[in-house]
Amino acid sequence: MSDLPPSAVTLIGELIENFAFLIPTGTCEAPDPRTWDVLLSVNFTQFGSDCRGRVLIALNEAASAEAARNILGLNPDQPVDASARRDAAGELANIIAGNILPHLIGEGDGFDLAQPAQVPAQDLVNGIFLDLGDGILGVAVES
Repeated sequence: MSDLPPSAVTLIGELIENFAFLIPTGTCEAPDPRTWDVLLSVNFTQFGSDCRGRVLIALNEAASAEAARNILGLNPDQPVDASARRDAAGELANIIAGNILPHLIGEGDGFDLAQPAQVPAQDLVNGIFLDLGDGILGVAVES
């Protein structure tokens, strides 16, 4: 699935606000894939079933830098290097995947989540895109 129901979009918005202090102002059109700073895939398998897939999380540089400042407690006046932006995006990817999968698929026996891995920018074609003011967050679930 790649089109997320409104309840999932609301949940994602709440998660990024609560954990990364990023405030979505609504959805937006998919940006040019070349604008993604970080695009991660969290592969998953649901225990006790043959359900498997991946959750894709993408942030442009403004969103990944702000997430890094907020999640990692970095100084708001200093530039954020690529490593810190990837680390924060990985934390956010785990938080979103761990919460969105039970919401969409059902709790069942739980999920095995792989470590977030960088994927090519063109992998996120369908999904939802949240406007964060200066930044954009993209999320897709494929199963």
